[in-house]
Amino acid sequence: MNGMIWAGLWSALSMLAPAGAVTNAPVRQDDDWEFVADPARNLSAASVRYEDGKAVVVQCAPAGLRVVLVGLPATTERERVLAATRADGRSDTQTWFAEPGATAFTASVNGRDARFLRGGGLFELRSPAGTAAPIRAVFDLPTQNASLDRVLTACGYAVADDRDALPRTGEDLKTRWQVEHADEIARAERGEGRRPSGNRSRSVNGRGHQRDEASPPPPQPADRSCIVRNGAYADCRFDHTVDSSAPQSQVTLRLLQEIKLDPASAAASEGRVYYPFGGTAPLIMIERSERLN
Repeated sequence: MNGMIWAGLWSALSMLAPAGAVTNAPVRQDDDWEFVADPARNLSAASVRYEDGKAVVVQCAPAGLRVVLVGLPATTERERVLAATRADGRSDTQTWFAEPGATAFTASVNGRDARFLRGGGLFELRSPAGTAAPIRAVFDLPTQNASLDRVLTACGYAVADDRDALPRTGEDLKTRWQVEHADEIARAERGEGRRPSGNRSRSVNGRGHQRDEASPPPPQPADRSCIVRNGAYADCRFDHTVDSSAPQSQVTLRLLQEIKLDPASAAASEGRVYYPFGGTAPLIMIERSERLN
């Protein structure tokens, strides 16, 4: 595979490609991530490559930060909710995107999911018990994080964030709109009608309420977060410095905090952190490819 993997061309990523004329050749020092950069194109990447063809790639590009796992079992689902654990005992529940049939998964929450990789040692992803097509993947990560931190910093993300320790909201958190139109939404999902019209931004999980005939690429990873507090989204913010300084940022955050949540599900999610995701974006920028094995 070569060329540029772009939205709509989600497939097995078996190459790591420093794009363009790479001014810094791949560098790996001690037990650290391999680092490549192309300052002229504002691209940098940290990666870990394995003999069995799997890889972990964290890339900062003009389109934003991307965290990609290569070589996972192919899936028929566009989103997989997986239990993540680290060698130090820390755990999280993560959502990963993939095009059906692809073996490259991209993280749904840029900063948090990238920082989870800083633990070093064994990083394991596992499907919940009873999943029809279970996934289990184990990656032995470097104990040093200097290269990974360079990529995070280049994209305006902190290398530590207090919100990483908070549990995430799940599918059980609903907006009032979703509860009020639950029957219509269920019928549409069974193919028995169209989804009710409504503001796409009212979707708690970041997905729109309109159903497209053509299957779109997976959503763009989240770069914002809010805390569920007193039945509403509170303390909403951009999780990196690039967008937080944009003129429309405060408008975007205010709209998030105006979303009306279902009181019962909001109470059950009190204190959890919500990461909205949506839209589409490139998986990872590639122009010149080098094999991982």
